[in-house]
Amino acid sequence: MKQLNEFLNYAIISTSIDNELLEKVSEYPFFNDDLTFKELEEKIEKDPNKRIVFNDCLRRYTKIEKEKILQILRERNMHFINITSFIEEILYADYLYVYDESNLVIEGKTMEVLKEEKILKRLGFSLPFVVDLSTQLKYYGITNKIYDDIEKLVNDLWS
Repeated sequence: MKQLNEFLNYAIISTSIDNELLEKVSEYPFFNDDLTFKELEEKIEKDPNKRIVFNDCLRRYTKIEKEKILQILRERNMHFINITSFIEEILYADYLYVYDESNLVIEGKTMEVLKEEKILKRLGFSLPFVVDLSTQLKYYGITNKIYDDIEKLVNDLWS
């Protein structure tokens, strides 16, 4: 991984999240899936670092809880790296790294990487639901853009 921009949030998905991949971001504090929402919230509020790593842990929280965590991060001017196996969570990040095992396959702005659907599918990843749905609707001329937020898509369809 190249030098990280201090103002961006990152996501990493991989066909296999192993120690070699985790080593690439080991300089930052890790938050794993053994924390309750309240514990995670408290740890983030007290953490002095400007960047943290979520190690496949956001999936256990509700959408409202995830939004609360992201709000706390914004308020504290903190950024994250989200290592995840849950494709929907990459939409919270500005920049995406896609690995096959420990080998980097593609990287870039999240929505740009998602345009490489063939590469993602070859690796066994599907598109996040709202991206896939809006892509299909765009093919049929029902909408004119790809969405990363279901509420924005619904608002567009109803307007």
